[in-house]
This record gives sequence, C-alpha cells and structure tokens, in this order.
Amino acid sequence: MKNVFILLIINIFATYCAAQNSPGMANIAAARLELKRSILIDDIAGAGLWMDSLSKMERETYTTIVWDEQWLLYYWSGTYGNLLEEVAGYDVALRDMQSARIAPPDDSLFTLMDSIVLERRFDYYQQIQ
Repeated sequence: MKNVFILLIINIFATYCAAQNSPGMANIAAARLELKRSILIDDIAGAGLWMDSLSKMERETYTTIVWDEQWLLYYWSGTYGNLLEEVAGYDVALRDMQSARIAPPDDSLFTLMDSIVLERRFDYYQQIQ
C-alpha cells in the first residue's frame, strides 16, 4: 500500500510539472484569435508574429496550427519558400505524429484562410509565375 501511495504522489507531481510546461488551450485559443484579427486587417507582419508565438507554444501533446492552416497562411503571406520546404518534407510519419496530438480549438481559422486564398487565387498564381 505504501508503494502505491508513493507512486500516486510521484504521478501527481509529474502531471503537475507537465501541466506547468504546456501552454494550455486557453493560451493557444487567445493567440489564434489574435492571428485571425491580423489576417482580417491584412497585417502580414502581425500575423507572422502570432504564427511565431504559436509555433513556440507547440508541444508534443498539442498542435497549435494544423498543416493545412499553416500552408494556407504561407500562401496568404507570400512565403512560398517556406511552403515548398514544408511540403517537400511532409510525409506519412509526420502526418501520423501530428494527428496524435491534441488539435487546436475549432475557431474557423481554416475556413477564413481557405476563403481568402480562394478569393485571391489568381493573384497568387501571378505572383508564383
């Protein structure tokens, strides 16, 4: 019984320490909201800062921006080099690893980015050419 109690205490302490190191869904949701605000006012620099913040919040258990949102953000911001580099390195193992993580809150970031990129697709085609 004493060993079980000690293991329980160690487990609780380890869980507490891990919780202190993770950004938590509230911080991720707040940063994604600020990212959406930057996108809505077409502030590429501000969006870049929020994307950097979100990437720093990423942990083994959390994902802050899913791959399709990330790639649409690259199109929107005109960072095609980053897009091509990431697409070239994306494989089944990476997709499986990301799908095992806790997804960010459903806040329609993908829907917003998809509609903007669709609306501006001809401009992007011209820039890429």
